[in-house]
Amino acid sequence: MSGKNSSNDPARAEDMAMLIRRLCRVVARHDANNLIRKLALDYLHRKGLGGSPLKGITQSKDSK
Repeated sequence: MSGKNSSNDPARAEDMAMLIRRLCRVVARHDANNLIRKLALDYLHRKGLGGSPLKGITQSKDSK
């Protein structure tokens, strides 16, 4: 791998977080109380990678 694709790349981190969230949804269908699933989601949220349907949407000044 080249230095251009470093592990600190924000796009790569978002892609990995999305894949982990998808895996967690699949696991939840079979075992909603799975410990590894809970730990993975907790880690993503602590690192700010938890994802949000509102991510990227900015609130206008008029709506405050």
